[in-house]
Amino acid sequence: MRACRPDREGAIERDGVRVAFEIYGRGEPALLLVPASPITHARSWKGIAPSLARRFTVLTTDGRGTGRSDRPHARESYAPYEATADLPIDMTYRLAGRGVRALIAVHRDELAAAADEFSGVEELTRADDGLRPYAELLLVAWATAAERTREPDQALARYLAMLDPAGDGQFPPLTPTGPLWLPRVVRLALSGTDGGTELATAAAEASVVAAERQARPAITAAAEHCTGLRTRDADRLQTAAAEFDRIGYPLFSANACEDAAVTHAELGDQAAARSAYAQAIEMYTALDAGWDIIVVTDWMVARLVKLPPW
Repeated sequence: MRACRPDREGAIERDGVRVAFEIYGRGEPALLLVPASPITHARSWKGIAPSLARRFTVLTTDGRGTGRSDRPHARESYAPYEATADLPIDMTYRLAGRGVRALIAVHRDELAAAADEFSGVEELTRADDGLRPYAELLLVAWATAAERTREPDQALARYLAMLDPAGDGQFPPLTPTGPLWLPRVVRLALSGTDGGTELATAAAEASVVAAERQARPAITAAAEHCTGLRTRDADRLQTAAAEFDRIGYPLFSANACEDAAVTHAELGDQAAARSAYAQAIEMYTALDAGWDIIVVTDWMVARLVKLPPW
């Protein structure tokens, strides 16, 4: 289908910065196509928007500094937190935006910025199924923040409140993306005590069931990650990392590489541990994930792995 002009155009203003948007079609539900990179604008979607608009309402935006949007001079005006806050979406979707900002902040070791997003987060663990998909990233960030402050039991409890709310180890399929976070449950369970092995096994089995049900590459890679953790199979962990990398999930790929590095070290293969560690560091550096770099390095040092100079 040939490119066409939008049905409606406009702009929103936040903190003195105008952000332009375009709307195609009037169907349900609405689809938000975010800029593919910080230097692309709404018209980058001109080839696909008309086709989608035959069935949906399609919303595109010019990010700050592109297209018809304003170009503030301050570097901090282009932070990821600002970009997600600019999106012209209703409060339900803004919940997802809070999750994106909080998760970025935690992984960048900016806990004060993450804390700004956590208002009312505990109540979201009791949210109904209609709201839960939008709250998922915020709940994950909240759990990850507990890992960052070295409270693994608290982190595990927060993940379980989201992924196994009944507390019976059944891990019901609450959201399509929920299984992606099961490797974190497996890792935390195995690092603890008091039934940790049973919980890790239940989470790993739930990930396999989810992979069979959904048959999506990301969910299959998460199942491989869980199984590799449970069985201490570093090769499976690296297979999961490679698959996540292939489909464009860099944070998940780096997490799997980190776990592979730790497992190789525990099994006495220092060369393989260093190789997996280097892969994890490269991906975390690209993501500016300062906290993750500290964590994986601490794990390696604790296991007496001789690391290369950086």
